[in-house]
Amino acid sequence: MQFIWFLGRFHVLLVHLPLGILTLAVVLEILVRFRPFRSLESAVAPAYIAGAISALVTVALGFMHATEESFDDMPEVDVHQRAGVTLAAVACLTAILRIRMHPPPAPTIPSPACVGGVWLAFARGGALDRGYDKLWCVPVAAILCLMFLTGHLGGSLTHGDTYLLQYAPGPACAWRRTPSPILRLRTSPA
Repeated sequence: MQFIWFLGRFHVLLVHLPLGILTLAVVLEILVRFRPFRSLESAVAPAYIAGAISALVTVALGFMHATEESFDDMPEVDVHQRAGVTLAAVACLTAILRIRMHPPPAPTIPSPACVGGVWLAFARGGALDRGYDKLWCVPVAAILCLMFLTGHLGGSLTHGDTYLLQYAPGPACAWRRTPSPILRLRTSPA
């Protein structure tokens, strides 16, 4: 078990890798929508792929890290895990959809016909691919929101839930006086 804990501690080190790569992928995704930056199109899918792979590795290490006894009875860990798994899943789905937008040349072997039209949406160049090209902002917004949520929850585990706003000026000070709903769950009588 100690070896699992040893590996799990690398979660804290590698957690910033998918955040940086996915941020790059999101920035590239936005930039290629503008004519001067369309030449960057070929870099978007590899950025999403690298972000998705690093997110999966980070999630695996996070699960190992969460097995340490110091994380027992902490509902914050469960919420952080769910957010991280969701982020990794959205990153993987986005990478797959982005790859499919510009498929490699068709093979010379004919593919079997679709029965009933059910799978037509999932065929390369089908409705799913055309939909992504129109609704690209949805996965971008989901990835950004999930990165902020997962990062905030992880930071709260590491530094406490008042860390971010501890020295905030003015009206933001009122926010830090209110305990988070997660902490209220943890401190409520059983």
